[in-house]
Amino acid sequence: MDVLKLLELDPVDVKGHLAVWNGIENPLETFFDGRIEQWQQAQTKRNFGFKYIVSLTGGQ
Repeated sequence: MDVLKLLELDPVDVKGHLAVWNGIENPLETFFDGRIEQWQQAQTKRNFGFKYIVSLTGGQ
């Protein structure tokens, strides 16, 4: 929240998203392969209906 305040972003406009292994693909690998946008599009839209997305990813 402190980072959002430093960037002068309203927290109601921001969604935190943690990309995790979906049982098929590792999101970190899809990021490095340039396929993260496709991987995210398969997710539910409720994750991405905000003005700003803070997306973190990790390995398996």
